[in-house]
Amino acid sequence: MGFLDKLGRFMQGKPIFEALPASPGDSTPKQQQKDENRGPKYIPKVKVREIETHNIGSHIRIAARIVNDSSERVELDKIRLLGTEKKLDTWLNAGEEREMTIFEGDRLNHRNYDDAWLDYRDESGDYFQQYHTVEFNAQQSDGTYEVRRIQAAGPVKDI
Repeated sequence: MGFLDKLGRFMQGKPIFEALPASPGDSTPKQQQKDENRGPKYIPKVKVREIETHNIGSHIRIAARIVNDSSERVELDKIRLLGTEKKLDTWLNAGEEREMTIFEGDRLNHRNYDDAWLDYRDESGDYFQQYHTVEFNAQQSDGTYEVRRIQAAGPVKDI
């Protein structure tokens, strides 16, 4: 197709370039069809439901009930909380909740760490992350702070 032919197609409002027909070995349409049949991606919901704080002298231990609110099994990978990272490496069945120690360390003398992230994966190996906010009680008489609540916030992130 020459220049004048393309100009004529342009003037008529037709596409100048036409897609080439698919070759017999082209598998692109099959791949698209397979993706369309899968539907939207399922994102499991896992979160910290409630916590219990234990003051032990100058140390603190935080236990949490972590719940799998999804319809499939997930593996809890780790939680990042109060400037630390704790490996969890625990499977939760659909609807299951479990109490786990998520922090052990010195009592807190500040409220700088008000974010937490819970990382987990589904059985296919796809990783997800749920952001949580950390709320503190008022400063104690000894100048330390105690975690009052850890609450899921925002949508689950596919990582």
